Amino acid sequence: MVLGMPGMRLGFAAEKTTLTQRSIYSSNLPEVVKRQNPETERSQQVLNYGGKSTLRCCGSEIEFPSLMELLRFKIASIWGYLDSLQAIQPIFRGPRTRKSHAINLNSFHLQHSKVNIPLFKARIPTLNSQAESLPPHLQSWIYYETHLHHAHRRHAQFNQIPANEEFLLRRLEKRAESWGFDLQARNDTPRKLIKRKFNLHKRAKSQNEFTLTPVSELPFSDEFSKKKAVSFAKSAGPTTNSDEANKSASNENSQGFSPKVAEAIKNKSVINAEDSTAANSVGFSIEANDVGYFAEINVGTPPQKFKVIMDSGSSDFWLSAPQCTNSVTGEKTCNHPSLSANSSSMKSSNQPFKVTYGTGSVSGVLVQENVEIAGLTLQGHTFGGATLESNEFAAADVPFDGLMGTAKSSLSNQKVLTPIETLAETKTISGAFMGYSLGRAADATNIGQVTLGGVDQTKFDGSLTLFQNVNKAGFWEGDMTQASVDGKAVVTGKTAILDTGTSLMVLPLADATAIHAAIPGSKTDGQGGFTVPCTTQVSVSLNMGGKDFQIKPSDLTFQPISANKLDGDCISGITAGNIGGKNQWLVGDVFLKNVYFATDVTNNQIGLAAIKT
Repeated sequence: MVLGMPGMRLGFAAEKTTLTQRSIYSSNLPEVVKRQNPETERSQQVLNYGGKSTLRCCGSEIEFPSLMELLRFKIASIWGYLDSLQAIQPIFRGPRTRKSHAINLNSFHLQHSKVNIPLFKARIPTLNSQAESLPPHLQSWIYYETHLHHAHRRHAQFNQIPANEEFLLRRLEKRAESWGFDLQARNDTPRKLIKRKFNLHKRAKSQNEFTLTPVSELPFSDEFSKKKAVSFAKSAGPTTNSDEANKSASNENSQGFSPKVAEAIKNKSVINAEDSTAANSVGFSIEANDVGYFAEINVGTPPQKFKVIMDSGSSDFWLSAPQCTNSVTGEKTCNHPSLSANSSSMKSSNQPFKVTYGTGSVSGVLVQENVEIAGLTLQGHTFGGATLESNEFAAADVPFDGLMGTAKSSLSNQKVLTPIETLAETKTISGAFMGYSLGRAADATNIGQVTLGGVDQTKFDGSLTLFQNVNKAGFWEGDMTQASVDGKAVVTGKTAILDTGTSLMVLPLADATAIHAAIPGSKTDGQGGFTVPCTTQVSVSLNMGGKDFQIKPSDLTFQPISANKLDGDCISGITAGNIGGKNQWLVGDVFLKNVYFATDVTNNQIGLAAIKT
């Protein structure tokens, strides 16, 4: 069993009952059962996550979906259950551990045993904060993996299919091996694990160990041949309709990754919103290296301020209810402002709701309350009051208080109209359209803003390029004629889901490979991740609605591998993933920061324009 998360829950697998150690913990961990190993005729302890994929580590089998948690435990040198039983001497344990009382375990053949478990009393922080004790290049890749896994799960939701946990598991295994972990090994000797612990920094790959693998030698999915990817990378001829797309943005990124943004990542800082520049508009605050955009709204009577993520990839709106519990820690607080039970305009119901995102989940009951956003008022709007929030939303260091989905209400788990649809239905605005400019932490001025019922023409040059939304489920997806690198088409005939709630761009492997093969100095880690020079000046553009839209070179650099070498290699914001087939891309903020993005529910259209710099 993996130990160390706050709030362990132990129990009998067959009887589905639980024993919670409230005095020590306040969180969920898997059930623990005892399984006979037919190969060794020994008993193994098994973690039952209820998933289908199996990961073996430290004498335990882990049934998944908690893949990033496993890596976090490994990084923290917290052993699997079998190892903990063999390493109960104090010399093998951290100073803040103690034995638990004996716990009954139920085996599959209904025999019982009692064991003592050394438990960690200290709370294990989030993956990213736990990574702070690691070498800089590992911190960067962990941060990247967090956002990539979020994107994969969101994309699965977009296609109304289960997330491919097996694919994510394989990714993590490969990534962990490159860092010096052997997640497939069964280490029955604690001293081996201790040795591995102290060899972590030596075994992990350093920045200089990443090498560029030729495109023809890379692994490919069954859907694509190496020949096709190579032909993409050697594509003949420039794009035909944009001279601007042919030009490299000379010197735009010559100094490397922005020191200002590197500091924002380190400090998890927030760039505050500026005053809006148009009617019915509200500014976006920007989290860290552009990984979150949230706006301030007023709710209730008297009004109370909340900061909400504006998410074009979902359709539900929720805020913390008066009595909200962290579903991971069990704390009776979600560490953020909550709806007021004393508001004269609030009405609560018994109708439940639950929303699961790429990262995290919330559940609760529907409420009716007055909501004011961008100077527009919704009287008695129906939305979610969250009584349970996962740590991704309830942790004290989360800079926003709730989430407002802006896709179509056909996706809504709450089965209600979105705020923008309600404003249009009540004739408060002339149509259910919105305009987004996201902004960047690196820029001198934060231009982030959302406009309801119109667009802010001061934010973009020329006119909007309009094209049809091809997604029938309710997301915002458009046809993409081609993607180009320095004006040369390398990928053709795709669709792109445009999602403000995803930081990265996630592409089929052949497409991501073709793009990076055309970027000088790019490298692959062999697991779908890529690096590009932090000083890259290459121009990548996407053609949608018959027009090329460029990605600023600096936006290709998600994060430097080493915070001490900002002109070295950076993790690319374009990554490979087994997502929705060979023709669908998930396009997040790496691209959307470069355009004015408009959505029109009324006419089922999407609009793009080059953002005004």
